[in-house]
Amino acid sequence: MSDEAWVSWSCGKDSALALAKVRTGGGVVAGLLTTTVHGAEVAMSRVPVELLRRQAVALGLPLEVVDLPWPCPNEVYEQRMSAACAVLHRRGGSSVVYGDLFLHDIRVYRELTLNGTGLTPLFPLWGRPTTELAREMLDIGMRAIVVCVDPAQAPPEIAGRTWDDDLLRDLPADVDPCGENGEFHTFVTDGPGFAAPVAVTVAGTAQRDGFANATAPPLSARCHRFTSKSEFDSTWLDAVRSGRVQLRLSTALLPGFERPTLTGGGRAQRPLKTQPVQQQSTATPAHPAVRAVPIGAR
Repeated sequence: MSDEAWVSWSCGKDSALALAKVRTGGGVVAGLLTTTVHGAEVAMSRVPVELLRRQAVALGLPLEVVDLPWPCPNEVYEQRMSAACAVLHRRGGSSVVYGDLFLHDIRVYRELTLNGTGLTPLFPLWGRPTTELAREMLDIGMRAIVVCVDPAQAPPEIAGRTWDDDLLRDLPADVDPCGENGEFHTFVTDGPGFAAPVAVTVAGTAQRDGFANATAPPLSARCHRFTSKSEFDSTWLDAVRSGRVQLRLSTALLPGFERPTLTGGGRAQRPLKTQPVQQQSTATPAHPAVRAVPIGAR
């Protein structure tokens, strides 16, 4: 197994198991490689980018994002992905790990996309029975939520449900337990390699582009306590710069955590607001609690 592997990261259980297989096999993962749409959501599953970044923080891995338009022609995807992989190769990467299970045409497409980039495609889960794989994932403590369902292939009401034994028992016989035919997509909240679970609340479901998607609560309902400036930078900085959120810092700042001077650039064009910093009497300053407030309609 390569010591410089990048994992093709979908946010879901299959890529999480592929990551675990690389690590338990003695390989060193350089980071996670994923695609997003307009910098806001993970491609296909439509998971908000901030949740993707929280996964990377929990796994302790850097994140390499290839941003795509929507809809995205194949030639645009291939051009941008090939360019990104060539950069990873120049930085020392030697392989990309995929969580694909048995779809031969998908595997061939991945191999063609990497052709000429210097990176070798690896498929550690390839050919294993999916019922067996699903059992292994649950047995090793992997936890996931169904975030996107193709209603033409699976019951749309499973969107938002936990991917667990109960859900597997409820699936129709013709639905693959891992969703390998595109029946559904998942978001992993915990499992091997996670320093802590990624907290996710499902507010409901919505129809988008013919798919049933689980929806998260409005950003204004979320409050996150950061443990470091680097976690803030990797999780919210892009969202603030793009004007999608405002931040309110409600406690003392960590050493090296400077008060933001950014302004919101969304529809409402409202400036970033921060509450006055309260001085702490304790020797160790509290972590900054950051409340995200949406700017304009999305």
